[in-house]
Amino acid sequence: MSKLIDRTGQRFGKLTVIGRDANRNGKVYWICQCDCGNLVSVESYKLKIGNTTSCGCEQYNRPYCDLSGQKFGMLTVIERISNKKNSKVLYRCRCECGNEVEAYYWSLVFGDKKTCGCVDLHVKHGMCYSRLYKVWHDMRNRCNNKNSHAYENYGGRGIHVCDEWDKDFIAFQKWAELAGYDPDAPRGKCTLDRIDNDGNYEPSNCRWVDMKVQSNNRRRK
Repeated sequence: MSKLIDRTGQRFGKLTVIGRDANRNGKVYWICQCDCGNLVSVESYKLKIGNTTSCGCEQYNRPYCDLSGQKFGMLTVIERISNKKNSKVLYRCRCECGNEVEAYYWSLVFGDKKTCGCVDLHVKHGMCYSRLYKVWHDMRNRCNNKNSHAYENYGGRGIHVCDEWDKDFIAFQKWAELAGYDPDAPRGKCTLDRIDNDGNYEPSNCRWVDMKVQSNNRRRK
């Protein structure tokens, strides 16, 4: 068996080897940093023969591997931002829930970062695919997300979700159950309604009613 050559510090195209990575299927891999700032793990043989010379940024044919406008999971990339902590490429993204978050290039491209954390924070309760969770998500989306088609009539009018509900699905779930939410109700028979149509989403201003009551309570245009 030939002696392993330490490639730390060597350059291959736009890649600089910064350390040894774990072996896979008996093959040696090296962690490399691209000139654009991204980290990538590359098989030693592919470095040697010149098969891999960048992190893949060249395929985008854009300066600085610009991902602006692209979507990864629930995240839409807004713009590339400077990163004072290190040389890694950092982007500002907007989640479908309305929150903004910063994410590294490689976290987006390799699928490690798909949300701002809103789903991850609540997945432990096992309700993320329930009807009630969708009600909570939609409520926050139309109040917080300026890209939502409903934002104009909610967040755009100054209507907000109270901090207790906005930050915690469990708090909203507990109120919903005490206020008469029926998960088995037919469609349109148990909808979230604001008593004061110009008021916020909060316990004292919300109730569960059918679509007929909610329609009669809509503000006059």
